Amino acid sequence: MKIGILGGTFNPVHRGHVRLAQCCARSAALDKLLIVPTGTPPHKQADDMPDNAHRIAMLELAFADCELAQISRIEMQRTGKSYTLDTLLALRTLHPEDALYLIMGSDMFYTLESWHRAEEIRQLVTVLTMPREPGELSQLMAHGEHLTKAGWQVQVCAERAYTASSTQVRAGQTEALPDEVADYIAQNGLYGQDADAYPWDYAAYEALARQMLSPRRFEHSLNVADRAVELAARHGVRQNLCRVAGLLHDLCKEMPYQRQLQIIENSATMCDKTFLSQPQIWHGYTAAAMLPDALNIRSRPILNAVRFHTTARAAMTDIEMVLYLADLTSQDRHYPDVEVLRALSDRSLQEGMVYALSYFRGSLKEVCEQTRQAFAYYLA
Repeated sequence: MKIGILGGTFNPVHRGHVRLAQCCARSAALDKLLIVPTGTPPHKQADDMPDNAHRIAMLELAFADCELAQISRIEMQRTGKSYTLDTLLALRTLHPEDALYLIMGSDMFYTLESWHRAEEIRQLVTVLTMPREPGELSQLMAHGEHLTKAGWQVQVCAERAYTASSTQVRAGQTEALPDEVADYIAQNGLYGQDADAYPWDYAAYEALARQMLSPRRFEHSLNVADRAVELAARHGVRQNLCRVAGLLHDLCKEMPYQRQLQIIENSATMCDKTFLSQPQIWHGYTAAAMLPDALNIRSRPILNAVRFHTTARAAMTDIEMVLYLADLTSQDRHYPDVEVLRALSDRSLQEGMVYALSYFRGSLKEVCEQTRQAFAYYLA
């Protein structure tokens, strides 16, 4: 098998990365592409880099249509500085019979001989590259000939260049971003963007909720959204995100359990398996798994608020607490002590969580691991 390896900070991933990987894969007839985001890059300042989960999510979106591509966490799982040679040695151990192809942009190609322990890299891989700038092919070919004479295995892909730069993207030039990645960045407020300014399509969210829910459950969702906005305003939490979460938190409440289970098992939202014996709480996880594709909602704060509104969890974010408490104190709720919980939630999200979880700890016969951790965190 011929395995291509494209590493980098991907801060953020853009169309140039995708084109480089796909063109080199086609040129060398690769069987698999490993996209390897760095853990701690040895030569770059990474203070402005989103966390690993964000970078993985953006890579999954960018390479979703590339059947050969797999996102590898091999460098993220390594402690300390991460050098290319370390990754190649680890991959050689994992794939002892396969041919490894190291894909890189032309800027890196010119510096290859100065890399950390370059001679060992030379013995492990064939190097693949392509032009980054128009008119660069002849220069690349000449440098490739130089490297070949020095003992390197080199292939230069003669595809048309796609000029793009992560630095320019971070500076606000977002034209090079795949659409899904651009939405992800905007919705999660990365690279200085304001998530509140994103054009959330409330009409579309309400329309889908109305379609999937009974009139009574739909009315509850509207009430929770209103209450979430009210609590958000009181406690300085992002109101737009809380409104979206409120509208959609029960989207899958009335979906048949068998369909919910299929969605959950095929998604990455299943944090633990202890909740599988409690189908009445699945709908939060199911909705969180559905929303990215169904409504292009990729905001981590919204998805987590929806996911955990049935179970709670330890150290909930403000948005998560707002939705959890809004669901319990919306105007259609009339159980005993609801006014007490409303007043406490108005005063303090933390006090509201303590009161609500104290009640559930005494009344629930079965709890999942996330709820058990919430009890330990808030009621210790």
